Amino acid sequence: MKICLFGKNLTNLILSQVLIKKGISVHVYNQKKNKLANINYNRTIGLSFDNVKFLKKYDIDVEKIGQKISKIFLYKNDSKNPFLKFENKNSLFFIVKNHLLFKEIYKKLKKRKEFKESNINKDSDYLKLLKKKDFQFFVNSQTNNFINKKFFFQNIKKDYKSTSYITVMDHQKLKNNTSVQIFTKRGPLAYLPISNSKTSLVYSVADKSEINETGFKELVKKYNKFYKIKKFNNVDKFKLSFFLSKKYTYKNILSFGDAIHKVHPLAGQGFNMTVRDIKSLTDQIQKNMDLGLELSTAILSFEKEKKHNNFFFAYGIDFLHNFFEKENRFKILENKKISKAIDNSLLLKKISEKFANKGFNF
Repeated sequence: MKICLFGKNLTNLILSQVLIKKGISVHVYNQKKNKLANINYNRTIGLSFDNVKFLKKYDIDVEKIGQKISKIFLYKNDSKNPFLKFENKNSLFFIVKNHLLFKEIYKKLKKRKEFKESNINKDSDYLKLLKKKDFQFFVNSQTNNFINKKFFFQNIKKDYKSTSYITVMDHQKLKNNTSVQIFTKRGPLAYLPISNSKTSLVYSVADKSEINETGFKELVKKYNKFYKIKKFNNVDKFKLSFFLSKKYTYKNILSFGDAIHKVHPLAGQGFNMTVRDIKSLTDQIQKNMDLGLELSTAILSFEKEKKHNNFFFAYGIDFLHNFFEKENRFKILENKKISKAIDNSLLLKKISEKFANKGFNF
């Protein structure tokens, strides 16, 4: 049994590791122009505790290379006290650098005879591969290749008219287990610990604010009340948008990962959605294997199970963004009684934690 994956990215590497552990061979094809040198070394990923446990079952140990987060504090603009706190003695989630997780999994895969990789030089190569009978089905997790443009062009898009600035900040060593989100007038600013002496910064700024790299660093310093900063590393930026594919499958091709959904980074749920998709897809594949069915039908079962869940989950995150985007919404939280009631609501916190941890599977 063999499956073809288009795109040498973190999504396909994790999927490869899980499939190989289930006894399935994989062949990853990557566009020659998409080199590993293009990996963003500032990018971090937040993974829920439930997803970390799932990955560990397949020899992907996020705890070893990631930073455990046991507290989350949410602040309004320059207020001294958080309006909402989440705390868990064990862990709420883990933050790991994208390139470290990629490197860790890729190193394992290269040792496996069930893992092969090749380059694709031109669009016609895709068509040649699709005609081959070597593969049970094809998975495409690239967003701008021939497969995506030809078969999966129906989608829902929204431009957030915002830019996300990201960097890593070196600071004085401390017990760095608290993630902080500050809802500023320009947009949400997140402090995401990646070690006891390094913290990732993600600032999603409305384009109308027109800040530059220097302005970004100054704003980080302005709102910082947690760290003694030593230096900033290189600053990267990218435009923010909302994306949902209307179609997951075409014949024996499955659109997957970033090719089916992209959400605002506000809630840190983007890659968690993808890991849950990987779990769902591989569970469907396992069911087919147990029943002796063709593996290709698993992609239809996956679409039936996840399409509507992903739709509502993505729009739930979009609703949160829209709520916090409006400055006047914070006037509700300026009422101390309301703010205290929200922070003391155990039911609200319990539901929020479970939703962030497992999505609709709680």
